[in-house]
Amino acid sequence: METTGPRCSFCERVQDDEEGWFDVDVRVDEGEYYLWFCSQEHAGEWFRRPLPEPDEGTVIQAKPGEEVVGWLIFATIVLLVLGLLGIGLWTVIRWLFFDS
Repeated sequence: METTGPRCSFCERVQDDEEGWFDVDVRVDEGEYYLWFCSQEHAGEWFRRPLPEPDEGTVIQAKPGEEVVGWLIFATIVLLVLGLLGIGLWTVIRWLFFDS
């Protein structure tokens, strides 16, 4: 019996083939769960119970600076859009009022 490979998150059976297995990612405030199920019934039974506490290894923490980089990208895009809107507005004003 093979002991490597994904195991069913409900019955602990080792995956023996690709047919019929379900790969499920669950994201909640407390962390993420990466689950494998050998049948739809086992997936249903697992989700019927309360979620267990996530393992320390499954909690994904943002690296320092990732949030800052995200805000810098957002600010750059906003400034670019505002600049393009300003150029377009100035062009329309010049076309309407200053060109004869």
